[in-house]
Amino acid sequence: MSGAEGEPKDLLVEVQNWLAENVRLVTHANELTLYDFAYNPKNHSGKFSVSVDGEELEGRWRFWLGDGDGWPTVGPPMFTSPLGAPASYAAVELSDELDAVLQAKMREIFPRIAPFGLNRKTGVEFTGLNSTVEDRIIDHEAYQNTVAHIESGGLRVTVQLN
Repeated sequence: MSGAEGEPKDLLVEVQNWLAENVRLVTHANELTLYDFAYNPKNHSGKFSVSVDGEELEGRWRFWLGDGDGWPTVGPPMFTSPLGAPASYAAVELSDELDAVLQAKMREIFPRIAPFGLNRKTGVEFTGLNSTVEDRIIDHEAYQNTVAHIESGGLRVTVQLN
């Protein structure tokens, strides 16, 4: 690419500069709170809000069954096509430490469901692409407690980091 005006190389530089100015980077926190959960039980996905030290981070975080290991995958709020670029970028970036805390807390909130594949104990396949989320629930009581908390609007989890 020659870098002539209006070419993709120029757009990439513009997008990188825009992201540098607009992505919220959180490197330290004393307190992390997850709240305002919305959940879709059919596909085990949803959204929630995050605050750091009492300050709400802009945008909604997403979670879904993504890695096939039975745990929710979590993604930050996204900028979609900033400056017309054909891509999406995280609007919030957490330090590795804070991200690990958030991931661990989501694993506490949402009990693991059976991953795809063979049952390690019996060697018999019991989960596949046609298995429903309901069929994959391992701890029904913990799962129902989580869903009940979400539906009541009362699911709010705060982690003290110091």
